[in-house]
Amino acid sequence: TTEIYTLSLHDALPISPAPTPDTGAAKYQLLAAESDAYGKGSYGQVMRGLDAAGRAVAIKCIADGRMRTGALESEVSILRALSMDGGHPNVAQFRAWLPLGSEGVCVEGGGELPEACKNCHMVVMEPCEGGEMFEHVVLRGGLSEADVAPVLRQVCSAVVHAKRRGIAHRDIKLENILLTHACTAGTPDSRPIDVKLIDWGLAHQHGLRGDGTVVPELLRSRCGSRSYMAPEVSNKVSCYTNKVDLWSLGVTVHAMLTGKTIGRTLDGRLVFGEDLGECHAMGQRFVEALLSVDPKARPSATEALRHEWLQEEHVLSMWLKEVRAVAGPADQVNKEVDPTKKINSVQSRSNASTRCTGREDLSGSFATSFFQNLSVVSSETENQNDASTAARSTRHAR
Repeated sequence: TTEIYTLSLHDALPISPAPTPDTGAAKYQLLAAESDAYGKGSYGQVMRGLDAAGRAVAIKCIADGRMRTGALESEVSILRALSMDGGHPNVAQFRAWLPLGSEGVCVEGGGELPEACKNCHMVVMEPCEGGEMFEHVVLRGGLSEADVAPVLRQVCSAVVHAKRRGIAHRDIKLENILLTHACTAGTPDSRPIDVKLIDWGLAHQHGLRGDGTVVPELLRSRCGSRSYMAPEVSNKVSCYTNKVDLWSLGVTVHAMLTGKTIGRTLDGRLVFGEDLGECHAMGQRFVEALLSVDPKARPSATEALRHEWLQEEHVLSMWLKEVRAVAGPADQVNKEVDPTKKINSVQSRSNASTRCTGREDLSGSFATSFFQNLSVVSSETENQNDASTAARSTRHAR
C-alpha cells in the first residue's frame, strides 16, 4: 500500500501543552566536585548525581536562556514518551525534569549548588559510563565488522522503538551513541559493547491517531549534523521523512568500519564503495542500501534491524573468523574456543594498524575535518547560533 503523507505544520515549533515538571522535596543529590562532571559546554554541564535510593544518575544542567523557548519542553516530552512502559534498553532513560527554581535537587553535604549549576534547568537521565562511540572508535583505530554489527543492531532497535512512537531522531551520529561501560583497548573484557542512543533535542514527534498509530508527515526543517545529513535535508529544497535517520545510520556505520568520512566527487556523487573492500559483501550491500540517495530505496528501520548482516549467527561467524586470524592458521586454533564470547585479542584489534594502513583514520585528518562540522546545526526557522546552542544543550553525558 502507498503511504500518504501530510505536511507537518509544527516541525520546528514547541509542542503544546508543555510537560509537567517534577516538583516537591529534593529527590536527587548533585555531586558537586569538578571531577564529578561528565562534561561541559556552552549550555552548561552534565554532573554526576544520586537518586534517593543512592543509584547513580546524570544531571544535565542547562543554563537558563541557552535554548529557544519551548525547545527543552519538547525534548522532555519526547524523552518521557521514549521511557514509557519501561523504555528501551538502547535508549538512555529519562528520570526527571527539574525546571528553573526547582527544589528537587540538593548538593552532597547540604552545601550550595556550584556556580555553573545555578540559574539552570535540570534534566535527570540514566548515566552511561563508557563515553562516546566516537572516542571508542578513535581509541581502537577503527572497529571490525564483528564489533560494528552488534552496535548497529542496538541502534537500529532504538530507532524502531522511536518510530513506533512516531519519533524521528534527526541527529544520529557517533557522538550521540554512548557506551554503557568503558571498554579499554588492550585490557581483558569479555563483555559485549552495549550502547544507548541519546540527544533527542532535534527529534520530531509525529502526530498520533486515537488508536495510537502514527500519522505520516513530511518534514522540512533543515537540522542535524552536516556530515550525517541526508541529501534531501541538505539540499534545502525538498521535504523529507523519517528515512533521514537511515541515511545517518549509514554514515555512522561507514565511519566505524573505515575510519573515514563519505566523500563526494565534483558532480556530487558519493564515494564510499572502495573503502568497504575489507567488509563482507553482505555488509557492503547493507551500507550501500542505507546510503541510497533516493529515500524510497533505503530500508525502513524495521527492515534494517532484520538484515542478515546484523543477525547473531552472522556476527558469531565474523567473531570466530577474527579469532582464527589473530590466533594463526586454522590447525593451530584451539577447538575448544567458545565463539559466543568476545575474545580480547579480537577486541584489542591487534591487526588495527594493518586495517587502517593507507587510510585516513579517525585520529588523523578525519577527526579534524569530519568532526569539526558535527556540532554545526542549521534550521530554516532559527538562526545558526540558536540552532547550534539547541543541539549542544540536548547532549547527554559525554
